Parts: sequence; C-alpha cells; structure tokens
Amino acid sequence: TGELSISGEIREISVQIKGKTSTENSTIRIFGSHQISMKDFGIDPPTAMMGMVKVHEELEVHFDLYVDQK
Repeated sequence: TGELSISGEIREISVQIKGKTSTENSTIRIFGSHQISMKDFGIDPPTAMMGMVKVHEELEVHFDLYVDQK
C-alpha cells in the first residue's frame, strides 16, 4: 500500500508484489503491475487526427526493483 502521484493528483493504492532472492549476488527483486485510470487522476485520454485515433483511459503500470542486501 502506498501513494501514487500523477499530474499533481495523489491516490492511495494497494499493489500485490512478487519477489525473488538471489544467493549469487545478494539481491532481492521486487516486481509487479497495477492498472489505473487516467480519469482518476483528472487526465483526459489523448486523441490525435481530430479524434480518429483515441487512447484507452486505462493504463497498466509495471515496476521492477532490485535491492542490494549489502
């Protein structure tokens, strides 16, 4: 659980994460993804070519974090 800030709007979100440890180089890998709606952050989905090309308002944010245990 944490806060996600986009375009000046802050929302609290909960994300399920996965993790792996490596005994070779003493690192932990934490990764996952979370789906958000641009509208939740006050952003209108962009369009192009006078509305002929539209973007879905839903986005999936992916993260991949490596932590060194030294």
